[in-house]
Amino acid sequence: MLRFSRPVPWRRLPDGFLGGDSGSAPLEFLAFGVPSLIVTLVVCQVLVAGYLNNLLLDAAMEGALVASAADGTPQAAQERVRRVLTAASPGLVGQVVVSEDTLDGQPAVAVSISSHSPLLVFGVIDLTQTARALNENY
Repeated sequence: MLRFSRPVPWRRLPDGFLGGDSGSAPLEFLAFGVPSLIVTLVVCQVLVAGYLNNLLLDAAMEGALVASAADGTPQAAQERVRRVLTAASPGLVGQVVVSEDTLDGQPAVAVSISSHSPLLVFGVIDLTQTARALNENY
């Protein structure tokens, strides 16, 4: 068993040596807590906007594939897009336009979806996605 010859003397720091922290907690919360909360909310809003953008693109692609099928119609494509968007987010359903287009010189069907994003930080942002698929009816 080891024994120390004498106890280690602890020096007492003079009062106010480190500047003291009396009353600085509310100030630190305001200086660092609030900006970090705002940055976190902005990042979450950007992630939600990206998710909604991908959701619109996926719904437009589903509609384009339905409209371009051999027995597909524009009405069936619009119905499919509305069902996909309603299942994911009921308030996201916007204007759906199905039109004839060309893709590399071949006849194609284009489905465009216009909606708005319910973001809090940036306000309402208009989202538009268009998907094209080769038409199998020709």
